[in-house]
Amino acid sequence: MTIAAPSLPADLVERWGIRFSELIADTRTSLVHRVLRRDGSRAITKQLKPEGLHELSGIDFLD
Repeated sequence: MTIAAPSLPADLVERWGIRFSELIADTRTSLVHRVLRRDGSRAITKQLKPEGLHELSGIDFLD
């Protein structure tokens, strides 16, 4: 059973195997969710809002 927050894109829920999500922060620039994956692992997702697109340059650092 999947109980993902409506703000998470369906393709993200499917690709990451998210079965539960909880919105833990709604800032000016992003939405942050705590998620539980089908394999039992936990993760954090961060969805940028248009005001947060300047943060995209930090993706290279995460790779």
